[in-house]
Amino acid sequence: MHQPVLLNESLEALITLNDGRYLDATFGRGGHSKALLNRLQPEASLIVCDRDPTAITAAASFNDHRLSAFCCNYSDIFDKLENNCLLNGILADFGLCSAQLDNPDRGFSFQYEGPLDMRMSQNESLTLAQLIDTTSEKDLANIIYEYGEERLSRKIAKTILERRKKGLLKTTKDLAQCAIDCYPKGSLKHPATRTFQALRIALNAEMDHLELFLKKAPLYLCEGGRLVVITFHSLEYTKVKTILNHQYDDMRHGRLPFAMKKVVHPLFPSENETRVNPRARSARLHIYEKFSE
Repeated sequence: MHQPVLLNESLEALITLNDGRYLDATFGRGGHSKALLNRLQPEASLIVCDRDPTAITAAASFNDHRLSAFCCNYSDIFDKLENNCLLNGILADFGLCSAQLDNPDRGFSFQYEGPLDMRMSQNESLTLAQLIDTTSEKDLANIIYEYGEERLSRKIAKTILERRKKGLLKTTKDLAQCAIDCYPKGSLKHPATRTFQALRIALNAEMDHLELFLKKAPLYLCEGGRLVVITFHSLEYTKVKTILNHQYDDMRHGRLPFAMKKVVHPLFPSENETRVNPRARSARLHIYEKFSE
């Protein structure tokens, strides 16, 4: 069952008007959206999107006149909005949906036996197996190092391609074993964690979409509107901080008429939340507000 992370904290930060217009850019299975609709008045509206068609099917089941759903990447949702559409708040949870992670057929988890897939949307053509087959050892090592911050990236990349060539790399368990065999015994973190993260990010171009989203989102916020995002690893955190701080510099130098102001330092899940939902451990909540000079 999917448990939305930092639910109360994110909604309290997001809602500035109970009858406003909001966007949930990462619908997933609708945990945040459902709670948001419960807090909004009948005159409010909520736009949601997700690149996974199964998520949009879940959105349709809400049967709420205030909700409009789009099947697209969160970096593309702004192209689908009406001209001059301004939002009171935008929410984005960049974590992987539990429904995807816990489905072995999607190939996201090293804890289950599944195909080398990892596509956020199965309508997209390139699978993880195809990415591995068409990537050189050097490039694969760079992916694992850059997106997974994995110090054993070269050794893991070499092992992956050697076993793939021998026909020994067919499932997620096989892929995880490549990383396990490259690590010393007794590692605190599962040896495959960083490799799986890196390959998922690369396959789905997550950093590219995140950068586009962060640059576009402030343009569609009204004055005083909030951008509330939940990150799960240092690459996302750094992207948020760098891009939004850069917008502040652009305003100071006259290149932009607005900027995003950090409301508070990133918030962490409570001990109770991480005890109930261990996947929330690495979550960080970032809250920014739009202002102009």
